[in-house]
Amino acid sequence: MDFPIKYDVKKYRNIVKNQEAMLAPYAVKDTASKKRNDKVPEDGNRNLFQQDRDRILYCSSFRRLSEKTQVFIYNRNSMHRTRLTHSLEVSQISRSIAQMLEVNSDLCEAIAMAHDLGHAPFGHAGEQTLQNIMKNDGGFEHNKQSLRIVELLEHKFIGHRGLNLTFATREGIIKHVSTFDSPALDKRFKKRNTTLEAEIVSIADRISYNTHDLEDSFREGLLKLKEIEKHVPFLKFLGKKVTEKYGKLPIDDYFNRLKGQLIGTLVLDTIDNSRKNIKRLGIENFNDVISHKRKDSIVCLSPKLNEQMKKIEFYLYKNVYFSPLVVKMNDKAEYLISSVFERYIKNPGILKSSFLEVYSGDEKKDIKRIICDYISGMTDRFLIEEYQNLYDPLKRIFV
Repeated sequence: MDFPIKYDVKKYRNIVKNQEAMLAPYAVKDTASKKRNDKVPEDGNRNLFQQDRDRILYCSSFRRLSEKTQVFIYNRNSMHRTRLTHSLEVSQISRSIAQMLEVNSDLCEAIAMAHDLGHAPFGHAGEQTLQNIMKNDGGFEHNKQSLRIVELLEHKFIGHRGLNLTFATREGIIKHVSTFDSPALDKRFKKRNTTLEAEIVSIADRISYNTHDLEDSFREGLLKLKEIEKHVPFLKFLGKKVTEKYGKLPIDDYFNRLKGQLIGTLVLDTIDNSRKNIKRLGIENFNDVISHKRKDSIVCLSPKLNEQMKKIEFYLYKNVYFSPLVVKMNDKAEYLISSVFERYIKNPGILKSSFLEVYSGDEKKDIKRIICDYISGMTDRFLIEEYQNLYDPLKRIFV
């Protein structure tokens, strides 16, 4: 039976162009952006960055983020953030900022959803362990690994490697900046400054992880509300606003409202300060953005709120990231990753053959990089199970 389906591609493309016309002159435009490495037929009813976002959304690396640690070990508390929920929160904050600055929110969303794809299991402890193991073999850095995933390791399409994303999305991934990382060097993306859209994702990431690390640590019992407000007076100031608006609340409800007040304040400050920067620097078009010589980001918090954010970050470093509980979990993570890596090095034949299919030619000779790729893509739970399979005689006979 024949099911004729016809679409007016030109009509949909005109809608996309009309949407672009609403963006500021300094935004990244779909129609003017560099395209994909491999030419493919484009979708008539979605712009390039919407397609990038959807390719990321449906890839296996994105799904695995649901079982990758933010700060606390996998499955310790079902209310804690994972890399997946964090990425979704960064995407939402990015969209909010982008829309108010009239830049490309679809591109922001794509970068946000991909920015943590390259993280190893067990958070920054896992990344540090792989850095130490690979220090003489090219190193390991999660921005570079995220780019490696979308350019090579994901394999969903016939005829090309990776997800075949646009240049602007890949540029945003490799140039991502946070308290924990700096932009990874890649000569393909060094010729111009960072886009406003990529800067938006970086500040949204900072707002997101600082806020939810406070919340998760509060839920875990590592932090007490009175202590937080004592050491970070800005939060006490916001708390007074919450009480004025809602009256006295149970502590959990109060903290939820405080978290919302903090995110809202930081987002509005970023929008207001970034608008001032755009005007002050004379940014009138896209070329001004990528060619303007500047030391700091255009999209950023005001100096006053940036100082308050630093106080939050210092408090988290002192009381959470180096707390006995987190240090103990990090030590376990280092042991598990190092042990599994060592076992694979001794017997590479136990690696899954289906995983090795993405490599060709000389790539197959770089066994340490292949093992690094494999382990970095594991979820926390899978790594624990793999350690048990490899080392526990009650689970499985040694290979």
